Amino acid sequence: MKRLIEKKLLEWKNKKDRKPLLLVGARQIGKSYSVIEFGRANYTNVALFNFETSDELKKIFSKDLNPKRIIKDLEGFSRQTITPQKTLVFFDEIQACGSAIISLKYFCEQAPEYQIIAAGSLLGSFLVKDFVSFPVGKVDRLVMYPMTFQEFLMEMNPHIIPLIEESFKENKPMDLHESALELYRTYLFTGGMPKAVLEWKEKQDPIFVSVLHQQILSTYVGDMGKYATPMEQVKTRAVYDSLPAQLARENKKFQYALIGSGARAASYELGLE
Repeated sequence: MKRLIEKKLLEWKNKKDRKPLLLVGARQIGKSYSVIEFGRANYTNVALFNFETSDELKKIFSKDLNPKRIIKDLEGFSRQTITPQKTLVFFDEIQACGSAIISLKYFCEQAPEYQIIAAGSLLGSFLVKDFVSFPVGKVDRLVMYPMTFQEFLMEMNPHIIPLIEESFKENKPMDLHESALELYRTYLFTGGMPKAVLEWKEKQDPIFVSVLHQQILSTYVGDMGKYATPMEQVKTRAVYDSLPAQLARENKKFQYALIGSGARAASYELGLE
């Protein structure tokens, strides 16, 4: 599915002072898909490296962080040539390898001719836990979110977009107002999650979408155990489970009391963080 972030990726590619790009965002929102599609459309080849699936890949970054040596090892690992300006190097799930994060600094300083995009979904927790030195000022940073309503319409009914835009610009009622509202309600139901949108488009069955939502939520809950002690996992889950009740209130200030009886900031502030 087409994502509007592709335009921002192209702007990054054409920058004169381009640095390695760090694309951050939650899991399951389409980061990897968007980068790979962008790479296939704008480069000769895409060299993909997923740090969550290979310990051997991590070892490449356990030695020195000389970019030239790293590129040679990556070529051997991926069995493909990495050519400056023509190959998009994609470091996926980079939070699983702290030294790879640090290497972005040296690629920026010593080998800017290589075009590198790194994506991560849990970078905040990872950097805090392992005290990784973040390459401040040496990377371009882009935040990605779930699909917008416009992106949803591009997939479900692109013909209605100009009608909405015209109605908005001219400040007049829209003839297809109820149809547009129904699309918006469906968008809210999918949560803008790409797989959920695709599932709805193909099956038009809310049960399948709900099952997929539960699978996505399970991955989020599973991630809570990666960078926390067992006790903090329990507290983080309790904070997480309280979010619907927190958001249903008119007063949007976070209330620890909604987590459970006797809940206090001193006990749950790390879980909230």
